[in-house]
Formats: sequence, C-alpha cells, structure tokens
Amino acid sequence: MPKCAKQKRLDHTKSHSKSFIFKNLIHCGVCGCLIGSAQKKGKYVYLNCNHYKGNCNQKEVNENVVLPQVEKAIEAISIPDEYSRNFG
Repeated sequence: MPKCAKQKRLDHTKSHSKSFIFKNLIHCGVCGCLIGSAQKKGKYVYLNCNHYKGNCNQKEVNENVVLPQVEKAIEAISIPDEYSRNFG
C-alpha cells in the first residue's frame, strides 16, 4: 500500500466530549440491541435503541427517567455475608 494511502486512513469511530453513563451497558428490552446516548440542546441526554436488527419500535427516553430505575435495581442487589467478608 502506498505511503500516502496509509496516512489518509481515518478513525471512523464517533467521539463525544461528554461521557455517557450507560454507554455499552444497557440493551433494549424489545430487540436486545445496544442502547445509545445522545445529547440534545446541549444539556438533555436521551437513550435510544440503535435499531441494529431493524425491527424495533422503541422511542427514545430521557436519561433522567432511567436513572431512578437503575438506582432502585442496584439498591436491591445484596451480597451474601459469606462472600462480602472477602471485600471488607
């Protein structure tokens, strides 16, 4: 490959100035695809299915609606005492 062709390769991954809390962590409950994040109007963060499989009709949802649900799920997790001794 010519040297100039190697230099013209671009990184096609998206980069965001804001780090999204749920990036690559949540999957759509309908189709199983990853949930992505997008900032709108410079301050609102919305989560939406990436529709990779093409057959999902889920609408986007504000991150502030999802956060309390995730917090509640995390609070419900408990580690049995026999395992928690290893962490303390």
